[in-house]
Amino acid sequence: MNLHANKVTQNGGLLMAYAEHQKAECTFEINPFNRPLELSGIEAWTRLILRLMFMEKGTYPSEPKMGCGITAEMYETIDVLKGTVRNIVESQIRQFLPDLPFYGINVYSEDELIEGGEENVVYYMIAFQKESGAIQTVKVPSRVVHRVIDFDIVF
Repeated sequence: MNLHANKVTQNGGLLMAYAEHQKAECTFEINPFNRPLELSGIEAWTRLILRLMFMEKGTYPSEPKMGCGITAEMYETIDVLKGTVRNIVESQIRQFLPDLPFYGINVYSEDELIEGGEENVVYYMIAFQKESGAIQTVKVPSRVVHRVIDFDIVF
């Protein structure tokens, strides 16, 4: 769920103000105060991009072309995955998440990064350009476990 806080008003005043490109993203997790966990900034942007990457086209009838459709079967041929993911993801972000400060994405297999690494582990390096102009990269290792893609987010 995306909350565009700059549109929320109460009694004619701005209830919350976020900097340009800020998003608040609700999760299915609970914070230490037993409230729904909300992420913002790079954490929220990363989750939005991952959701878009693994979403199948047609998931939302109102946006039938939304979704990259990265599936477990694509991990069997890492070279094909690496060759197609970048173009698909960048195109989808331009179309459906144009307000994110997305800079680029690269895909690496673990054996490229770590000597003796597993072949079926893929790293998505997602880069964002901060307001200062600095580039911040998020590493998302993922692998297929029992035909399901499992991933972690490393900041």
